[in-house]
Amino acid sequence: MENLPDLDSSYALIIGVDKYSRLSNLPTVANNVGAINEILRHPLIWGLPPERCTVLSNPKSQNEILEELDRAASAAQPPGTLFVYYAGHGLVEPETGEFHLSVATSDPGSVDGTAANYDSVRRRVRRSPAGHRVLVLDCCYAGRALKGEMSTSNIADMLEVDQTCLIASTSANRTALAPPDEQYTLFTGALISVILDGISGAPGLLTARDIWRRVYEIQASRGVHRPEIRSGNAGDNIPLVRNVAWRKPARPMTATKDMTNADVEQLAANLPPTAVKLAAEVLRAGGQDALAGQLLANFVVKRSPEDVRLLADCFCGTSPEDAEWLVGALTAFNELRSEMELDLGDVSYDDLEDWYWDDGLSGSEKGDHLLLDRHLRRQR
Repeated sequence: MENLPDLDSSYALIIGVDKYSRLSNLPTVANNVGAINEILRHPLIWGLPPERCTVLSNPKSQNEILEELDRAASAAQPPGTLFVYYAGHGLVEPETGEFHLSVATSDPGSVDGTAANYDSVRRRVRRSPAGHRVLVLDCCYAGRALKGEMSTSNIADMLEVDQTCLIASTSANRTALAPPDEQYTLFTGALISVILDGISGAPGLLTARDIWRRVYEIQASRGVHRPEIRSGNAGDNIPLVRNVAWRKPARPMTATKDMTNADVEQLAANLPPTAVKLAAEVLRAGGQDALAGQLLANFVVKRSPEDVRLLADCFCGTSPEDAEWLVGALTAFNELRSEMELDLGDVSYDDLEDWYWDDGLSGSEKGDHLLLDRHLRRQR
């Protein structure tokens, strides 16, 4: 299985415009931005560090967008991924047909002077040294970014050499749908749903094309505009997020016999993270949940923060279900262990989940991940 984009060299820029001075407001866009930011940072989905993710809300000038794009494009380095999301009004310059991304002060009567020309946007994305680039546009006429109608250059040719994937919410001549009674715009709402629910039968890591295909199916079933995709040099086949619906194939496992608490402590102190993960799987498969929990609890308490991170990566890269309780357990132990005065000999595998969901972390401590955690728990 391939890995997710490298966290330390990837960067995300999320742009949303929901308040306008000369265009109709789009209140659902604010919800879009918050949810996309939360999803990208969630440890069960991608886990992008907060400092590697910038939110730009209601920029007042095209320069604000372009300057943030310059910073994001430079911050994303190989082998990481540059992820750029935009939601707002898409505008077309009547005389030239060029596609623009609106800002809070955009004037539909003066598009060229008051909105960000998409040609300028794509040039900045193209210049990024990132290993891969993903650009998601949720706006009217977004399909023009796919068809090269915004400039004299052919964007398909640019994509062919740049390992870039572009997903547009609607076609070149259609308006995007943002019903005021919905929580999100229709396209981003479907995108969020696919990522949070996962795709049954798909691999453990979802690519941009996997996600686009499922969103396309949802939009088609609703009878609304289908999203479009364009990529070059397999830019759409790079893993982007974890598939929360994926479950590891069943395989025969033999549990160790007559293992004691002392044995568990020794394993936790000496085994590498990958071996600890395997040992926990073997113990749980053999019905020894208590020992599995004690093994992981001892590991978290006694090993270095780097070892703990490596262990979390082992679980998160294989099964979102395992990662779900493990990330909660790591957080609970690291933040609350001294207060709770836990006796590691009494820790069970299921206790780790219970502390996370019920006792370990309150809403303020879970922070941005609270709503997603509740959603993921319902999916189990």
